[in-house]
Amino acid sequence: MATPAGTFRADCTCGKVVFTVTGEPLAQFYCHCSDCSRYHSTHYVEVLVYRDKPDEESHIRLLEGEQYVNCFSSGGQVRHFCRECGTAVFNKKESSGMMGTFPVLLDGFKFQPTMHLYCSQSKAYLKGITDGLPKFKDLPTELGGTGEFAVAKWQREWSNSPTRCASPVPK
Repeated sequence: MATPAGTFRADCTCGKVVFTVTGEPLAQFYCHCSDCSRYHSTHYVEVLVYRDKPDEESHIRLLEGEQYVNCFSSGGQVRHFCRECGTAVFNKKESSGMMGTFPVLLDGFKFQPTMHLYCSQSKAYLKGITDGLPKFKDLPTELGGTGEFAVAKWQREWSNSPTRCASPVPK
């Protein structure tokens, strides 16, 4: 199936759950929260966040395999995964109207993170991460967090950044 420009095809490991992601993400980041770390069995996870548009066509659209999608609630969001292979496919946070997915699943997507989130929950040694991105204790204020930094150096740099959170929401 051909996909239009700005649309990326994604599927789970076994290929039974297939979906597309369209448009620019609201944010691209590394999540260090304990829920993501445990669920994905890693120190942090690459995440893309989109606005969920229930009255319109959503940015994340399931194409095949609805019968294989299972979910559970964790950390204030509903985590969707393939019940056959266990691949995490997307998350939905009802209270914020946001949906997230993982760039590793998207064919041809170039991940361009702008920050690290929930670093206060990180089990990784943060000083070992030298990518120059800001490391927030929880979330920036634009995403409903305190805006506090895990490492003071980024407080000054982030305050002066013209891009702040990420790309604008597509219209």
